[in-house]
Amino acid sequence: MNASVLLYSMIEMASNLVGEGGLLLAAQAISPVRFLALVFLLLTLVGLFTLLIMSFILWGIGVELPGLSHLLKRVSGRRPTGPWITDVFGGATPLALVMGGWMALWVLLAVALWASTQAQAKAIAARPTPAAPATQATPTPAASPAQPTPTQPPAAAVPPPSQDVEEILINQGCGGCHTLKGISGMTGTVGPELTRIGAVAAERIKDPNYTGSATTPAEYIRESIVDPRAYVVEGFQPVMPTDFSNRIPPEQLDALVEYLTSLE
Repeated sequence: MNASVLLYSMIEMASNLVGEGGLLLAAQAISPVRFLALVFLLLTLVGLFTLLIMSFILWGIGVELPGLSHLLKRVSGRRPTGPWITDVFGGATPLALVMGGWMALWVLLAVALWASTQAQAKAIAARPTPAAPATQATPTPAASPAQPTPTQPPAAAVPPPSQDVEEILINQGCGGCHTLKGISGMTGTVGPELTRIGAVAAERIKDPNYTGSATTPAEYIRESIVDPRAYVVEGFQPVMPTDFSNRIPPEQLDALVEYLTSLE
């Protein structure tokens, strides 16, 4: 096997080991010279591994191996009964010398290439870093006359609820689904916003798509609490609990409806 065929075989084997495109990624990750050094080392290891496997195979079929027979005899406890390998292959000794010479050459090339990259890296690190060119100051453009900024309307403010109403909003978990600007903890988005629910209720009962029975904003708000399935606002899901009429005492429910109705 000549060197070019062996090199092609080893590259194909390494590509299969690291996966499709893996060898290309490895070559891009390190310098070409170091990559070539690693290829030579890989060739050496594969050559040594192949010779070792072949030696065990020949020993197994009874062929004497120069230099290894005594060691293998001590390990296995038996001695081959066949001829010496040089008698079997005739020209095996010159071939082994050639293969050994090739592997020794690969090792020398790998060491030389790796040492070359190390020397180049040290030389580059020792080079003085060029001074950065002085940057020219860019003239600052004259400030333009201040333009009046449009004023944004302030966020809608709601009157603070009474202590009873605040306790209802907290205890019933209203803030987990609804937003009520200005009230701590009321930041939910699952249900409609309540910041202007008094004014919004008046508009919804006039909507032709309204399916409830309320005729005033207060009735709409009460209906939304005790019978939320009567009308579901477009864009939201009917997930509001339907047992608030049992969970909230009547006097507290009246206070909650009154407060929400006042939010316009």
